[in-house]
Parts: sequence; C-alpha cells; structure tokens
Amino acid sequence: DYTYIKGRENIYAWLPKDEATFASAFRKDDPTAFSFYVANTIRKYGQPYDADVLAGRMIDRVRKFGFNSIGAFSAIPAVAKAKNFPYVTTLPINPWDTGIKTVPGAHEVWDPFDEKTRSIIESTLAAKLSNRASDPLLIGYFVVNEPRYDELPKVIPSLNGDQACKRAFVDFLKNKYKDIAAYNTAWKASAASFDELTGKGLAVSTDAAKADTKAFTGVFLEELFKLVETNFRKHDKNHLLIGYRLQPVTIKDQQLCEIMGKYVDVNSYNYYTHELDKEQLKQIHQWTGGKPIILSEFFWSSPSDSGLAGGRQVLSQQERGLIYRNYVEQAASLGFVIGIEWFTLIDQAATGRWF
Repeated sequence: DYTYIKGRENIYAWLPKDEATFASAFRKDDPTAFSFYVANTIRKYGQPYDADVLAGRMIDRVRKFGFNSIGAFSAIPAVAKAKNFPYVTTLPINPWDTGIKTVPGAHEVWDPFDEKTRSIIESTLAAKLSNRASDPLLIGYFVVNEPRYDELPKVIPSLNGDQACKRAFVDFLKNKYKDIAAYNTAWKASAASFDELTGKGLAVSTDAAKADTKAFTGVFLEELFKLVETNFRKHDKNHLLIGYRLQPVTIKDQQLCEIMGKYVDVNSYNYYTHELDKEQLKQIHQWTGGKPIILSEFFWSSPSDSGLAGGRQVLSQQERGLIYRNYVEQAASLGFVIGIEWFTLIDQAATGRWF
C-alpha cells in the first residue's frame, strides 16, 4: 500500500537514504508515493520488489489462511494461472479508460438514455471481453463499485436538458399526463408546456410528484441493467455477472432489487458491519428473486495495537480474528451467501492511501 511522502518527509521515523536499494518501493507512475510494506519485503528478502514474485508468495500464504481467490481491484498476475488460483474482475467500463460520463450528482451512475454512453458500453465490452471469455479461472465480473442509484430520485428532476435522462423523464411525464394542466395539478406547478420542464429543475413536493419520480427511477434502472447485461452476454456466455457492489444506503430498496435481480447472476453487497443483519439479508435475497449474494467488501482494523486504521475498528488483533470468524460463519449459515471478500490484504498505510 503506497502513501504520499512529498512535502511531509519530516513526519516519518525512516525514509530510504539508499534509493538504489529501495527504488522499487516507489510507485512507478508516481515517485512521490512510497510503500513501507514493499520496503520491508526488500529488507526481508534482499531483492527488489517484483509484482509476480510477491503475488506467488501471497497466493501460497492466503491459501493457508483459507482464502480461495483474488478479489476485486487486483491486478491479475501471470502466476495465478500457474498456481491455479481463481479471480474476479470488473467490467472495463470506467471514466479513466473510456471517457464514459456519469449523471451529475449521482456517484458512479451512467445514463442509459445517452447515445454516447450506450455506444461506449457496447463497443468497450465487444472489444475487451473476448480475451477472457474462455478463462476457467475467471469467476465473473462485477459491473461497477458503489453506484448511488438512491440519489436518482433527487437528482433527475434537478437536471437540465443537457442530460438525456432528464429529457426522457419529461417524455415520461408527458406520456402519463397528456395535458399540461393535469401535470400542474398533480405536481402543484405552473408550467406553460411540457417543453418548459426540460430546461429547469422540478420541485418534487407532492405525493404524485414523488410517485412519478420513483416510477421513472425504475424505468431508468431497467434500461441501465438491461443494457449492461445484454452486451455482456453477447461477448461472454461462460462467466457470472456478479453485480454492482452496492452500499447499505442503496441496496435497501425493493424496487431496485427487484429490477436488478432480473439482470445479474449474483447480487454483490459491500457490507461493513460488526454484526450481520440476517433478516435484512433474507429480505434482499427475496427482493432479487432469490439471487445468491456475495458480500463483496468488509474489513476491520485494530489501530490500538498496529497503528494502522481503516474501515470499522476493533480493540485487538485477537478481536479482529474473532469478529472475522463470526462474519464468515453467520454469512455461511444463511445458505444463499456464496462468497465474501475481505478488503484489503495489506492494511492501509498509517499516513493514508496514495490515491
């Protein structure tokens, strides 16, 4: 795990003076970021850091801990094939590589009504899925990480006509109400025409307005999930689509779960907690039509004895082991949780992650 050192070198008890020995502990694409963990492996083994060597060592190690695959956001090392170690990955649709735009105000949410967005999803999956489509070590693909679909009912009415989903929302209202007077009555508005609604934010203050916004959010989600799943299946029929890595604030929504359940093989849930709410998990499982669940992110740290924070905290490494055991056993007891994913193998640096 890398951390920034530039501009605060004086806070560290040690930084390398012999940069030749520790050169590989600096991040290649950002030499202002340094890994004390990597530096310690150099000290221990007397060799420069090599990603594949470390990966091979760690695969052997985590197998002894009971882990059986490589989780999300990990580089997939060549040695994984030699060691017959499975992995998951994420669909290659992201703003950094594709330029895909998100809906303003809705974190990690793409606009399925936007023709450019649709084209990016279609062309990217067509170009990049085929090279792994027959890989027997690949378990499946997450779609994205922690999208905030729960923000859509607030965000969509506030947008202007530059956003395709706002134009689609106005069309939805026009098709429902037919007459602007009927819309004005339901929404307590004073619009002269439906065209007027496109370019300005709409106040969602009546029960009818809230119901319309919720209904259109369902249309939005149906369009998005169908777009992703259809294009995924065109180019990879062998692997699982393992969901959207939702947070608690997003997943506790019956409408969303019912729609999403039609378009994923597995529902993934980033569930940081000290105690699993088993009744809530059963409800989510039911809402998705009985789709299995991967608890795709959880973690505890024990900074009181390690100095390393992150995630939820417990009081000791012993407690950390016990609460991990409890999470595993409670998840397994449900019968529909088919995997859990610990975040992350290396504890976060005391002075923060480089990104």
